[in-house]
Amino acid sequence: MKKSLSVLAAAFLLCAPASVRAESLIVEYFTLLGPADAWNSRGQRLDELCAIVQQDRANWHRFGNREQGDGGDPFFNTSERRARIAGKCAYDRSYYADAGARIRSGSRHFYVYVRVFGTGDRISRVVIAEGAG
Repeated sequence: MKKSLSVLAAAFLLCAPASVRAESLIVEYFTLLGPADAWNSRGQRLDELCAIVQQDRANWHRFGNREQGDGGDPFFNTSERRARIAGKCAYDRSYYADAGARIRSGSRHFYVYVRVFGTGDRISRVVIAEGAG
């Protein structure tokens, strides 16, 4: 019985996608999400937190538009890598509710801790948490 369970477990691991088996921390950084991050490069409002984080990285790497409190990262230095953020964010939706509107109104800035997980340069998830303890 024990041997058959061991064989079954080994078979399951071999069948699991490589990205699940080898997922690791790609990069982590702290940054301040402020007014410049709540608008995209074409001047359109950004309301979803994942899009705001993506614009924050474009502001850091592409435009050199860095606010006090913004941290750097060595990973999101290309538009292709920044585009991989979309749809991969995990965060407390109640805490970050209406993030874009709150940032644009000046009522709130968010200092966040961002951890990016995946394999190589392929992102599987972006975890966003409050940066201040």
